Amino acid sequence: MFMQVLRWYRGYLCLHLKGATTERFLNLCRNQNIYLWDICMQQDSCFCKMELSDYWYVRKIARKTHTFPKVEKRLGFPFWSDRVWKRKGMVFGFVSGVMLIYILSLHVWNISFEGQSIYTEERLIKYLASIQVKTGMKKSMVDCQNIEEQIR
Repeated sequence: MFMQVLRWYRGYLCLHLKGATTERFLNLCRNQNIYLWDICMQQDSCFCKMELSDYWYVRKIARKTHTFPKVEKRLGFPFWSDRVWKRKGMVFGFVSGVMLIYILSLHVWNISFEGQSIYTEERLIKYLASIQVKTGMKKSMVDCQNIEEQIR
């Protein structure tokens, strides 16, 4: 699982290899410590996945073995981030939304009373207004134990 996350973070490519000597290509990759996975052989071609950083080394090996690597898919964080940054409005909207939710969560937006039967809610809300407790104030300014003692 860790290796999958690491590969996604670094980026990887899905390759389609064509040529008469794809087996030699795979052997040379192994000798050069280039890790290929999900290898699927079909007649005169091969499908595999490899890390993005190894692609430049593979090009040299491909020239040597007369194998033609074609990139089928580009997967991982580097490619994902390129696609996301092209949509700057979406990124700005997402970041703005997260910041707005965080800022609004720092305030009290609802006051409710439980377990009381003697006083009405309106009377308790008036009392809270008289001691400067109201909706919209910062949570850090509210001392719940002190307010509870004052109401009693």
